[in-house]
Amino acid sequence: MFDSIFDRAGESLVKVMRGAIQEKSRLQNRYVCTEHLLLAITRDSSNLAERALATMQIDADSAQKEVDRQLKEKSGSEPLREEQPESKIQPGSIDFAPTADQSQMPDFSDPAMQALVRAEDYSFFFGQEKIEPEHRLLGLMDLQQAGAFKVFEELSAN
Repeated sequence: MFDSIFDRAGESLVKVMRGAIQEKSRLQNRYVCTEHLLLAITRDSSNLAERALATMQIDADSAQKEVDRQLKEKSGSEPLREEQPESKIQPGSIDFAPTADQSQMPDFSDPAMQALVRAEDYSFFFGQEKIEPEHRLLGLMDLQQAGAFKVFEELSAN
């Protein structure tokens, strides 16, 4: 199921996914969560999702500050305990890893993967062949239990 989703990922979404992996590493987390995806979207000014967030006064700095604030309030270094992945999901033929070493591919949390499934649904709904960051953003906004939604809430974007 996920192979077909990753095969439909547009170049812009691949760039965002790589950015999310870098955010996970920067924050020294064990897996990619919805917060990492949100941060990656806000850091890529070339995509429609970032421009949509900017109209809501959500930019990379405000999102980063809110994620940092939420992390400080939680015990441990992971964004949300309920976002721990239940299983390892491989990204099909897409190389999301910053290096060529696929063995270094991180886990994605279950909500992060749910957001990707929803992103695919949105791309079908809008009649678009590729899944892009704007579809991913819509998928993130659907998941009220996810960390990214809590960031939207705190920044009054919901």
